[in-house]
Amino acid sequence: MNRAHQETAGEIGRLHAAFSERTRPCHTALMHLNNKIGNGEIQPMLAVIEKVEEGYLARFDRVFHHSAANVWAALTENDRLPKWMPNLRVKDLRKGGSITFDMMDGTNFDLTITNFLQHSVLEFTWGDGRVRFEVYPKPEGCLLVLKEFFPALNDHTAKDLSGWHVCLDVLNALLNGREMDFPRGDWEKWHEKYAGLVDRMKRESGR
Repeated sequence: MNRAHQETAGEIGRLHAAFSERTRPCHTALMHLNNKIGNGEIQPMLAVIEKVEEGYLARFDRVFHHSAANVWAALTENDRLPKWMPNLRVKDLRKGGSITFDMMDGTNFDLTITNFLQHSVLEFTWGDGRVRFEVYPKPEGCLLVLKEFFPALNDHTAKDLSGWHVCLDVLNALLNGREMDFPRGDWEKWHEKYAGLVDRMKRESGR
């Protein structure tokens, strides 16, 4: 990993570690952008944010033209996971096990795996909330669903969501055989969109 990648990954780590103020859906209060076609590819949508009883849920849906087994390996194997999410290392892959979060500054801490189903579900703590990956086999490959649960919207929400959005783009590149540095420019573009989305959610929620 080059120095620029390390610095950017460290910044994402600090953003993700800001964890402050973060389940049954009661109503959907926000919309997402439609897919846009560019260079012959479907461009990923913004996450959908829902108001739920215990806070908020953000959901990313990504269809990959790769097998569920291949995508699951990228989520759980330490020779692949850091190539798209440099802060994470699997320590003990089981329910009740842990994933290490590396702050890229010499410090790290453990995230507890709260739900686990081999080849299908990986959920772990994320500050005051949690993050959940679900993998569904499809004829064309598989559907990856990423959910982030958090108790409140705050200044870090848009940073967190744009970070996940771009990390999923990096994962897509990795699955297609191309490793890439974290695209800071893309993160800034998506952060602006998510900031607007979160602000609208706050207004519609009366906060």
